[in-house]
Amino acid sequence: MASSFENAIVETILDDEPITAIIGTRVFPLVLPEVRQGVQRVPAVVYELGDIEHEYCLNGPLGLATATISFGCFSVIEQGASELAKVLKDLFSGYRGHLDVDQNYVVSNSTIQGETIYQRDPDEGSDDWQYVYEVQFQILYKY
Repeated sequence: MASSFENAIVETILDDEPITAIIGTRVFPLVLPEVRQGVQRVPAVVYELGDIEHEYCLNGPLGLATATISFGCFSVIEQGASELAKVLKDLFSGYRGHLDVDQNYVVSNSTIQGETIYQRDPDEGSDDWQYVYEVQFQILYKY
């Protein structure tokens, strides 16, 4: 089951018009779904929430955490993957403010930790190569 922070990240992506103009609602956890006849899979964003480190003091939790999250921007052309990564970076790089409507998560710092682009082999039974532009962020937030 997805964490509330994870849901807030997805909500933020789906509320961003420049991103949804490219991907619609194709945001997936961990892996790109299998090919299904008649269903467009890409362009899409695939995310993976990595470590979440919570801050503590002698009295207990401070209500601060640092999360590492990776986004894979998938497209059938390299330029498409790069353009999707650019709008994703525009959204999250330097992001400050609330991530969710209920204002449970307040981001104080969001920085890019790494980027890479690569070509992925076609799925079995397909001739479609995919380009993936991965961007890793570190997000400091209050909960």
